[in-house]
Amino acid sequence: PLTSYRIDPMQPLFQGPVVVLTSGRSISAAEIAADALKAIRRAKVIGEKTPGIVLSSKVFDIPGGFHLRVPIADYYSIKNGRLEGFGVTPDIGVNADQALEVALAQ
Repeated sequence: PLTSYRIDPMQPLFQGPVVVLTSGRSISAAEIAADALKAIRRAKVIGEKTPGIVLSSKVFDIPGGFHLRVPIADYYSIKNGRLEGFGVTPDIGVNADQALEVALAQ
């Protein structure tokens, strides 16, 4: 079955500009947040493309003292489809070490 989530911001809403900085190390929930804010045009994403590592997983104990990690959930963007393996492409692509400087210049 498909599960979806809706997150409504608390009032009062922040009206200023929002910038999300990304790097090749921005994974999981960071990618989901960046994608969602970009998709609704609430934030500008600046930095590097994210690696697309967003699968949720669960660890199961198996015989012999081993553990098995199995994906149990995936994330699909409302605008761009599946993020796993694709990541989030920034609005302004720069090296992560320059992203803050570029954001402040906006």
